[in-house]
Amino acid sequence: MRLVGVELTRLRKRRAVLVLVLVGLVVPVLVAASQLWSTRPVSDSERAWAEQQAERDYEAALASVDDCAEAPQEYGYGGEPGSDEARQLCAEGMADPEWYTADSYLYRSALDVETTRTDAAVAVAVVLLLVVVLLGTTFVGADWASGSLSVQLLVEPRRTRVWVAKAVAGGIVAAGLATVALALFWTMVAVTAASRDIATSSETWGRVLVSSVWTVVLLVAATLAAHALTMLLRSTVVTLGIVFAVSVGSTILLAVFGASAIRWTLPTNAVAVVAGEIEYYVDDCSSDGGAGELVFSGDPCARTLERPEAVLYVAVLVALLVALSIASFRRRDVP
Repeated sequence: MRLVGVELTRLRKRRAVLVLVLVGLVVPVLVAASQLWSTRPVSDSERAWAEQQAERDYEAALASVDDCAEAPQEYGYGGEPGSDEARQLCAEGMADPEWYTADSYLYRSALDVETTRTDAAVAVAVVLLLVVVLLGTTFVGADWASGSLSVQLLVEPRRTRVWVAKAVAGGIVAAGLATVALALFWTMVAVTAASRDIATSSETWGRVLVSSVWTVVLLVAATLAAHALTMLLRSTVVTLGIVFAVSVGSTILLAVFGASAIRWTLPTNAVAVVAGEIEYYVDDCSSDGGAGELVFSGDPCARTLERPEAVLYVAVLVALLVALSIASFRRRDVP
């Protein structure tokens, strides 16, 4: 515990860490504000504008009906030119009153907590993921770059304890940051939903809680992975390069192995952990994989990656990385 306390103090005194924590707190608030603004109720002035616009467009459509009735074939309609039949067909196809209502010109959707959970909350998780990865790699990367790690090992020669203490300190900061950031985000959403009299079921809020918990777990795992990779490679720059390659590697995998490969990319599995599931598409979708029987229910090319599978995938990768990193740190010389 003493070593963890020392590492937490060192983390707290790093300006880069403080900046990252600030970013991690501000961005979720901005995302929530953007989401709430884009789903705000329609004002009286906006509805009045929509009604006026609908009326103008309807009048223009009626004028086009006159031209259409005189030459219906040119507009793709039947009937004799100038006949009542031609006018009726043109009116039905060009000036249906149901198309020209105020609601047709108001494209703003209402706030929905479930949609926010699988949309804006995932965006917040992605931003926080980048923040904690930077936090995990810059913290230990600075020790390697400055050579201070060798001094730390003189004070505490048991390398595994040093490795674990740094990892635990980073995980504590990541968990705290994620918890506060998500609490700010969902508090803004909940207060706004209540003020707009938007009814949300307890089951939906339960899914929000579960998603938030798994988001925190994922962010702690990402911090641990960034820490392990930096301790293995001994360079912040190389670690960030690998992180960048992994983030854009989906495009390469898709180009080489086809659409089915997206199931094995880290971004896909990370989203599944946060949202609970994610739908992806495969190349060979003409059969159910059994005796060649065609599948007609739903989209035969669509597959769903569930959270348990994604958690197992991420856990195995992180565990392998941690094992390699600790083994390397215990055996290699420290400059």
